[in-house]
Amino acid sequence: MSEFFVSFIPTALVLVAVGIVLGLFQAGSVRAVERAKRLFYIFGGAVLAYSSYLSYLQYKIWQGNELGRFLFFGEQGTYYFKYISYHFFFPYLIALLLALIFIKALEAINAKRGGLIFEEEESYIAGLFMFLSSYPGILIYLFSILVVYLFWHIFEMVKEARNARLPLYYLWSTAALLMTFIWYSPFVKSDIWLLLKI
Repeated sequence: MSEFFVSFIPTALVLVAVGIVLGLFQAGSVRAVERAKRLFYIFGGAVLAYSSYLSYLQYKIWQGNELGRFLFFGEQGTYYFKYISYHFFFPYLIALLLALIFIKALEAINAKRGGLIFEEEESYIAGLFMFLSSYPGILIYLFSILVVYLFWHIFEMVKEARNARLPLYYLWSTAALLMTFIWYSPFVKSDIWLLLKI
């Protein structure tokens, strides 16, 4: 399987999700929470289908040569399942777990503040893009959001605009677009990225 194919589909999913969020969602619109939840589940299913398809392709490739047959059907029969879990499923399962925790945390913070910090659907939009960033991309995703937010506050302090607030509504999707560029950069071959991987 080519590296381009393996990274193109997740990139396409991110781009489609960004297009949907920017095109269909307006902050605080009616039924936006239902749409955001539905979108989260649809893309979760799409990633599961994509990972399953990659697993099937890997099976067909390994079935075609002697070493692959030994690893799959021989005494090492579990190696195939470990391989597909590590390469195709775990990065998204870890990201899903972290995204669900993040969604619940955002909802709790927002409820504590009386709904003043985030729009109601924003937690699912943030969780969706975190999930699509996979692991370890989710760490870069969160770091980029933190850096942009920090620079915004520094800029506002210099301007002495104390009451200014940066709405994160569209920053979630912008950070996900940044992740698509990182997937194609030399950074994914760096020691730092490889160290962050499982």
